[in-house]
Amino acid sequence: MPVVPAADETCCRNPSPELPDGWFNWIRPFFAIKDDYIINNCSLDGFFFLRFLRVLSIICLAGCCFIWPILLPIHSTGGSGLVQLDGLTIGNIALPDKFYAHVVVAWCFFGWLTPTTTKEAVLIFSQVSCCSWCVESASTT
Repeated sequence: MPVVPAADETCCRNPSPELPDGWFNWIRPFFAIKDDYIINNCSLDGFFFLRFLRVLSIICLAGCCFIWPILLPIHSTGGSGLVQLDGLTIGNIALPDKFYAHVVVAWCFFGWLTPTTTKEAVLIFSQVSCCSWCVESASTT
């Protein structure tokens, strides 16, 4: 039967890299850490959680950089005469033809989002099957 090391022994052998000081200085090391390091030094749950945070960050950043520059000018020149922050909403659009911009942007964004989430699902399933195979092979020896 394999021997599992105590939690403090594992932590002391492979400590996590130090993070720099500051409010936003953790972002670059967060994206720079390799998946192999996380899988070898953390649990599978930790790997999936960090992977989820990375992918969600990329999706939100890409969505903001792609959607806002296209739709905010359309909303602000909508023609309904709303002012302040109301002028940036979809309620400021008076011409029905301008709603097609939302359709095109949604198609483009979800056309990019679908392969991205499919790629992540394939990665998750491959990691789970690999780890379950490793556990099964370790228990039979």
